[in-house]
Amino acid sequence: MNWQKFSLFLLGVGAFLCLVGQGSAATRQGQQLAVVKVDGGKLSDFQWAVALASDGGEHGGQRPCVLAQLIDLASPGGPNDFARERMFKACSPLTKTVPPNIVSLSVGEGKDEVSVFGMAFVPAIASVSLDFGSEGVTRVKLKELNDVQRRNAGLRSVRYAAFARVGPACLRQVTGFSKAGSMIYQGPVDECPGS
Repeated sequence: MNWQKFSLFLLGVGAFLCLVGQGSAATRQGQQLAVVKVDGGKLSDFQWAVALASDGGEHGGQRPCVLAQLIDLASPGGPNDFARERMFKACSPLTKTVPPNIVSLSVGEGKDEVSVFGMAFVPAIASVSLDFGSEGVTRVKLKELNDVQRRNAGLRSVRYAAFARVGPACLRQVTGFSKAGSMIYQGPVDECPGS
């Protein structure tokens, strides 16, 4: 599957989200909300993407949705084989005292497993330490949506991380830090996409 088809799919997801409950928020704001792809790529035989959108409700800009998608490029069923594609969406409010909005997906097993993670955080959190248990700890500098992305997605300011990994990956704990390095948030999570 090429990137044009993949981008069209993400636009289709955005249109679908607008049709199922987001239309009123889009109309109130005088704009059409979209799913904004923030990262993606190809890893092994899989194409992956992470996107952000508003939930479109009364407090849509405060409840970002994180979407993750994995497509099996080696599937014998072709583009009409829906079993070759996995997608997950989660929407939740963001504060400094609750866990960040995290979604994950995986396919495969053992060393052939591919996992995708998408995360949204309050703007005060500039970097995170992600504890993957026996797989180690990873420090990630968060990115921030630019003005155009925020406007298109109907979101307030939000920071995010999006990545894919090969091999088993269970996220056990997240620690968030300010730009100055002060710890803002620390909490356990149980984000094991393969289970």
